[in-house]
Amino acid sequence: MKFLRPLLALVLLAGTAVHAADDFKTALQGVKTPAEALPVAEKYVKEHPEAADIGMAEIMLGRLYGMNGQNDKAVTLLEKRYAALEKGAKGDLRSAVGATSGLVTSLIAAGDKKGAGAAIDRLNSDFKDHAEMTQAASTIEGLRGELNKPNKGDTMAVSFNDIDGHKVDLAEMKGKVVLVDFWATWCGPCVHELPNVIKAYAANHDKGFEVIGISLDQDEKKLRDFVKEKAMAWPQYFDGKGWDNSMAGKFGIHSIPATFLIGKDGKVTATDLRGDALEKKLDELLK
Repeated sequence: MKFLRPLLALVLLAGTAVHAADDFKTALQGVKTPAEALPVAEKYVKEHPEAADIGMAEIMLGRLYGMNGQNDKAVTLLEKRYAALEKGAKGDLRSAVGATSGLVTSLIAAGDKKGAGAAIDRLNSDFKDHAEMTQAASTIEGLRGELNKPNKGDTMAVSFNDIDGHKVDLAEMKGKVVLVDFWATWCGPCVHELPNVIKAYAANHDKGFEVIGISLDQDEKKLRDFVKEKAMAWPQYFDGKGWDNSMAGKFGIHSIPATFLIGKDGKVTATDLRGDALEKKLDELLK
């Protein structure tokens, strides 16, 4: 799974703890990636429609659809689950935040930022009198930051001096294909995906492929040691602020890994590509 910004993760995990029976959690034991988790979740939801934890399971399935690029399915299922939740002062705020978070991510990925903003407004309105709303407010507003996340066709302004003092400016890389990668050494899914990025870089750098790393680490020595150990030959942005990383804040990044593939025209052409999907897209763009 992705690593979520702590406040958001806290609310989502709290919702899971309240609503999940052991069955669904047990079903997911051993899965390491969203791609592996998706068929497991689909099977559980199909075979256990009356389970006590079916609501949580469907919200998780909806989020997994989004993580695997099936945004239409994600929106349909998460809207269904949100509509079924009790609203108001005694409503199920935690599940509502989980469903809305998935909705926001998938709506933005589908190019519907207006719809994503409306989903956040609806959440605020439906639960304005809830006792936990003050606690959840910063998390909900964090979802609004997702609206700043670049989408296909957008231009990203990325300029900085990397950890070795070299100037990096995405605007000066037009004509090349560039992967902007938000990650951290402590992020398991980021490290799991790293061999694919290293392989893609080695195979395509001479053809005009570049990578820009945006590290959400706080320990510069750990970052430097990791980059050296893995032979990561691309520049890294580091400000030591962790989740308060200024570049992540600028682009509404609340979960990692988050990647943006920039085409030769300087615009985002795809987001969050993984494994073979990254290779296939690079083959298409670097012809």
